[in-house]
Amino acid sequence: MNSPDIRPEMQAAAAHDKRAVANVSPEKDVFALTAQLLQRDRIQKEHDNQDHARQDQLRQENLKQDTMRQDQLRQAQLKQEQMRREQIVREKQIKEANKTPEQLAKDEEARAFSARSEMSLASIAFCSPLMLFGMGTAMSVFDSFSGNKKDVVMLNGRPVKKGEQQERPELSQYAREEADKKLKEMMARNELLTRQTEGKSLKSSEIKRSEKTEKADKPRVNRFIEAEAPRPLRASDSLEIKKLWKERQKLVEHLERVRGQGSLALVSKLVSRLETLDRSLKRLGCDPEA
Repeated sequence: MNSPDIRPEMQAAAAHDKRAVANVSPEKDVFALTAQLLQRDRIQKEHDNQDHARQDQLRQENLKQDTMRQDQLRQAQLKQEQMRREQIVREKQIKEANKTPEQLAKDEEARAFSARSEMSLASIAFCSPLMLFGMGTAMSVFDSFSGNKKDVVMLNGRPVKKGEQQERPELSQYAREEADKKLKEMMARNELLTRQTEGKSLKSSEIKRSEKTEKADKPRVNRFIEAEAPRPLRASDSLEIKKLWKERQKLVEHLERVRGQGSLALVSKLVSRLETLDRSLKRLGCDPEA
């Protein structure tokens, strides 16, 4: 704002006041001096108002410039964020374009697995036994507090004052007997249920143990059956049978000679060799005891 400069006017007014004071006597014109002083005050106020208006205008311009700078900075930040997101999307598209169908299928499976894991974690968090137990405990505590307050109102018909004891009516003999009977029935039912669950758990554990043992022993039994099963005769088996049979005959004769004279260790060794030969002959389809 272009305001006129009023300082020369103030100087002229001051000079005029001096001349007036010099020319006019005190008892002649007091009102003229008062008017001059009021005019000077008015000029000073106008000057102050112009200064305030100029300062307000400068303040508004500075505020406007600050607002414009903040808007420009915010727009630049938004533009950078948008460019960064577009770059991430482009990089992701390039990676997916370079992937094979197997890799895309694996990525889809991984995303599905992560979603399932999040759902499972949420279900565990909201349906865990500890959380349910805590909720039940909190509800029972709240119920007990509210029940105590209701009992005071129901039994006495009015709130119990501080320091006043609550009078509760004694239970009758019939009520005590019924309560004891119900308690005994509940204890018997709980004991029966406990025994049933223990029996079922023992049976299930025995069944699982037997299945595990059978599963562990099955390969060994199958190998033994396959080893003991007779094989179909081939052209070379007859020579092997003759060879084993001759060896068995020699072993039997040796065993008969040594039975009464040799040591127990030697006899047991010969008997074990004889049993081995018998098993070999059985596998070849020749029964030595027939």
